[in-house]
Amino acid sequence: MNAQDTSVVWFKSYGGYESDYASSVIETYDGGYLVVGVSWSFVTVPSPFGEEPRPVIWLLKTDLNGDTLWTTIFNNYNNNNIVDAFAAKQAKDSGFVIVGSIIGSSDKQVLLVKTNSNGAIMWTKIFGVQGDESGTDLLLTPVNGYLLLCNFLNSSGPGVWIIKTNIYGDTLWTKKFLGYRGKSVKQTFDNGFIVSGHQQQVNKSWLMKVDSLGNMEWQRTYSSPCSFDLGNSVELTPDNGYIFVGANTICRTEPNGDTLWWKNLRECVWDDLFSVTKTNSDNFIAVGRTNPAHTRSKFWIVKFNISGDILWEVEFGDGWDGFGRDVMQSSDGCYVIVGREEIPYTGNTDLTIMKIYDDEIYNIREPFLHPELLLLYQNYPNPFNPSTKINYTIPTSPSNPSPYQGEGKRERFITLKVYDVLGNEIATLVNEEKPAGEYEVEFTVGQEFLPVQPSGIYFYQLRAGQYVETK
Repeated sequence: MNAQDTSVVWFKSYGGYESDYASSVIETYDGGYLVVGVSWSFVTVPSPFGEEPRPVIWLLKTDLNGDTLWTTIFNNYNNNNIVDAFAAKQAKDSGFVIVGSIIGSSDKQVLLVKTNSNGAIMWTKIFGVQGDESGTDLLLTPVNGYLLLCNFLNSSGPGVWIIKTNIYGDTLWTKKFLGYRGKSVKQTFDNGFIVSGHQQQVNKSWLMKVDSLGNMEWQRTYSSPCSFDLGNSVELTPDNGYIFVGANTICRTEPNGDTLWWKNLRECVWDDLFSVTKTNSDNFIAVGRTNPAHTRSKFWIVKFNISGDILWEVEFGDGWDGFGRDVMQSSDGCYVIVGREEIPYTGNTDLTIMKIYDDEIYNIREPFLHPELLLLYQNYPNPFNPSTKINYTIPTSPSNPSPYQGEGKRERFITLKVYDVLGNEIATLVNEEKPAGEYEVEFTVGQEFLPVQPSGIYFYQLRAGQYVETK
């Protein structure tokens, strides 16, 4: 890794003698990170050619500096099964939920794993029949439970499979959609879901909007300048529309999926963007790989605004294959990126995690009278006992109306509520119209709102019209 760029805070590599890689990263309640991926370095099984490596799901828990706190590996039932992991979320009980796939001797099925806060398995669930099914993404839903984005292949062809479960992994409902492959899912402002992927036969990027019960509201396919493109990752925009990234393209759509603009960033085929996320200032950052010489790939990181203008882009690499698989913005404003990088002269790879920053993190908390964005900040201190402060901003001015407000309105009805891990409302901190500006409110456990509250995890949710954000 060539870390000459001053924006790199730290870069870490983890792994053994075989190939290891990261699929996704999340920030955990304690301010550290959880990386989920796959390792071929920990387990072997006998074969006619000697000991043969077998992949295991690998959970790597780090502190805010990327240093290991604990790791867990598991391959479900026995070493004859091959497992893969694609996404993870932290549950309200501080444990973790992981979705992926398990491959037996003749079939592949969706795998859902629940662990405690230290990575020990609490339960596993398998979805599917003998065939080809895999889990690709995962959401925590507002009412306790999980939403799984999966793919299947049967005699009718390929398709997308959405599974809604309760907090124990028991199925509540499922929906299937033939002809597509899903890559990414996000919850929308109306409590529905937006899915990105591609149309299987023609390799066009694809978006599908479903309601809270999985019923399709609309779907669209998109043709880029490239002959081959995938909707690898989707993110919401402040006006309730969407931005998705593909092979090396960025596309922004209206709330109904109609294209607003499409930008091709690099050569077709040889460059890919795998993940995109919205930053605290409503810009976007995407990661993937670039391979301009068609030999060895490098980490490719691109930051752009809502109009598709590139704010900056950077490549990392020292001549060995590597790429970024997932990106998120942590509560300190930095960007955490995971992926893999080749171990020199071996052909195998290490799991990688790095943290970078840019000027945005120094400007985001500057006081201002007329902010342009509606933002909910991380509470501070966190963890706390017994009090913590929550900051939020309300945008707009008559000359620059916000998408959350009507033309010329200076005030917006705001609610800010606190919930426990079971989804019970604990306190209402704000429930009134507020003019544009920056605000701070204090939440005190067991004193101001209810006589006694146990220690534990709490969530707070800001609502302003269709805008909803929870931390």
